[in-house]
Amino acid sequence: MKASHNLHAVCEGINQSTIVLVLLFLGMMSMLLVEKAVASEIKPVLELPQIGLDDTTTYSGYTTRFYKDSQGNTLQISINENTGRLLNLWADGFNESIALSIRDGDGSPADVSWDSPGAKSFDKDGLRTVQYSVVSKNTELEIGHFQLGTMRLERDFTYFEHHLKPYDSKPFLDEGMLNLISTIRSLGEEEQRRHLNILKASTPDELTSRVMPQLSVQEKIPVTHFTAEKVLLDGKNRQVLHIAIDPENAEMALGEHSLTIKAKSSDPIKLHMSISSDAPSLTPLSRKDIFNEAFFKYYDEIKSRHDALLERFRGSEDELQEEADWITWQRLERQVAGMEVMCFEEKFFAGLPNYATYFGRDMIMSALMLEPVLRSEMLEHVISSVLTRLRHNGEVDHEEGLGEQAIRERSWAYTELLKEIAANRKAGKDVSTKFEKAEAILSELQKTTSNYHMVDDDFQLSVLTAAYFSRKDVSDEQIKRFLNSPLSGTEKPSRLILLLRNLNYVASLAKDYVVNPSVENLISFSWFEYDKRWHAGSWRDSRVGYANGRYAMDVNAIWVPAALSSMQMILKRIQSLGFKDEVIRKQIGELAFDGNEPTIANQPLAKAIRIWKDTDTYFRVQLTADEVKARIGKKLAWQPEDQRDYWQNILDKHSSEAISFLAVSLDQDGKAIPLINTDPATWLFLEDLTDKYAQNDAEAKLVFTELKDLAKPFPTGLYIEDVGLAVVNDAYATPDVWQGFVDDIYHAPVTVWGREVNLYFLGLAKQIEAAYTDDGQLKDDSLRPYVQSLFELLDRTNEAVLGSGLKYNELWSYKIEEGDLLPARYYNTSDMQLWNLTDIAVQFKLSQLPEKP
Repeated sequence: MKASHNLHAVCEGINQSTIVLVLLFLGMMSMLLVEKAVASEIKPVLELPQIGLDDTTTYSGYTTRFYKDSQGNTLQISINENTGRLLNLWADGFNESIALSIRDGDGSPADVSWDSPGAKSFDKDGLRTVQYSVVSKNTELEIGHFQLGTMRLERDFTYFEHHLKPYDSKPFLDEGMLNLISTIRSLGEEEQRRHLNILKASTPDELTSRVMPQLSVQEKIPVTHFTAEKVLLDGKNRQVLHIAIDPENAEMALGEHSLTIKAKSSDPIKLHMSISSDAPSLTPLSRKDIFNEAFFKYYDEIKSRHDALLERFRGSEDELQEEADWITWQRLERQVAGMEVMCFEEKFFAGLPNYATYFGRDMIMSALMLEPVLRSEMLEHVISSVLTRLRHNGEVDHEEGLGEQAIRERSWAYTELLKEIAANRKAGKDVSTKFEKAEAILSELQKTTSNYHMVDDDFQLSVLTAAYFSRKDVSDEQIKRFLNSPLSGTEKPSRLILLLRNLNYVASLAKDYVVNPSVENLISFSWFEYDKRWHAGSWRDSRVGYANGRYAMDVNAIWVPAALSSMQMILKRIQSLGFKDEVIRKQIGELAFDGNEPTIANQPLAKAIRIWKDTDTYFRVQLTADEVKARIGKKLAWQPEDQRDYWQNILDKHSSEAISFLAVSLDQDGKAIPLINTDPATWLFLEDLTDKYAQNDAEAKLVFTELKDLAKPFPTGLYIEDVGLAVVNDAYATPDVWQGFVDDIYHAPVTVWGREVNLYFLGLAKQIEAAYTDDGQLKDDSLRPYVQSLFELLDRTNEAVLGSGLKYNELWSYKIEEGDLLPARYYNTSDMQLWNLTDIAVQFKLSQLPEKP
């Protein structure tokens, strides 16, 4: 048996011998448990890339599989041969990961591949374990950069490219946890003992041993085992990684910074991987829990066409894969399976692998978009998930911190409080109360943290709730049961009370503009003094997403009016269901009632809605043909030659025309920042344009004109052939805005977002449907040109998006090479994204549309 090696030895004062003995004992016991446990076979739910669906060049050197463990949690395993990184993302109650790097003897990424498609899963003594194998053709492997803990830390680890550094580089340790340990070291003997006891540790050295995984090797017939184990800082949970080899075919040695494995024969080196965790599990949902009957009717139709193809092309697989019905079925089945790996009773994940946790906006928006194909219970899951995390004043939580991520965040809170205690002691003040608070922080280091920095999600909850209330398959009794019930496993009040708190919070934000409709009373982003910018607190949440605007168009002109309209519907509905007025009124201090009519700032809610709906006038930009030509000319002159020449060629094919659009934001002085953008797709998705258009409503006709302007060819509008709709066009803005989008391309003119494309398609489908009767006839023949234009916008954009070959990515981009524009995969995108799974609803809705007039 070889001695274990502690990577955290860079820290001072560690009792090495004690740690080694404990770890060796635990490692031996763990392996005995693994050997004796009875495991069940599990197969991948999904595997990417998928032949016939994915461009293998964009996935070159990268493969990933999604499994369900013994408790139904999603486990994503990824092999990246380009970097040598092997990631095990466990999308469970802690959003945790177990990752390592595998290199060959020369330090290059090793040749690693799957050994077999299956894996094994079992539970034993509180640990969930999954076993699988990988193989390498290399004769020597160097394995290092072991990261066990929260996926958020692994995300930072790879974002800062630490995984590409030498194994002997400075360990990537969490600064907050190290500061906590250092603070405890500085305490007096009695205080230190109390704080260590809370963390189930005998010395500060023991806490230090928990900051990084502890490594050991055990030589044991018939296999040799490597173990990496990490105990969380509070001592309550642990993760274990085992790597086993056949000692007859290879030998293993643990060095100072890495594990070396050398082949003894010409056979590939086989690594038997075993990962274990005792983190809490989530409650899985199957496709039958997720989708409604209307969707399954559509699903069965697609499947029947696919099955017919199988009979027709039996034995001709290459020809089969070129058939549209085969591709449609494979894509649909993959998306349905994707929903099963993303959706749980407690929450829907935002994206795998990087965002395997709760994101309020992502859940609400995706549920709204998917609503036509979802069971009503799915909306209940989402609403409950948001209400569970609601702030006491009704704010919606944007993102949660779980497990070790919560520990990371609370470590900073503990350290800052101890600094304050030290300063107060020096000033002779009593610190007993503050010490009690510090000990309370330590005792609940894992308590879930919340992030309330976003603005848009606060207004979206009521819109989703109104959608749930409006469903034909939801009875009054179902709504009453849902609202009366307390949240599962919590001591919080009923869903009704929590929902009313959110409505009250929305009213508190909206009331100032109702009283005084001026720019300064619009919903503003927060100012970040440290880098002199307005925090982009809506979905375009990159540094430059709103061009450093203070007032977002989507928040003020779309979401606030939608939230107030939804509030009106919700209040009337809960009153009609017999809920006591005194219960309702107690929770809505910013709201009042004039009889049974709700009011804001002494104004009827209906009037408040009209006032807020007029805010679009602040954001409307109208440019003459000459202004369009001049501004685009300046932007082209600023660009590199290859881009300038390409876009000039596009412009030469079209004459300059006047244009009208809604700016993405207003600056701090209330002046529109003239960026044409895709956010009106959200308005199109939420509002009923068609009925107003049929009534010859002037505003509806203007908005329709703006939709057509939005779809003009780039660089005039947003449309790019064989790519889709650019998320923004900054041609009408200023050089500082142009440069900002060059420096940060996440929401720049070179990106297309799947979320926005799907909102656009769903919005167009909604307006087209509204023009027809139930038996598929136009309601009014005067609507024919209008509907034809909508179909044209839909078909043209859909053709461009399909032409990109990247439609099912979270976002994608393009590049200009030798005079040609080529679609390109965005450099950092998720394998599975909730927003993009909304394409299920898009395809369903498009299949239901009547024939073009």
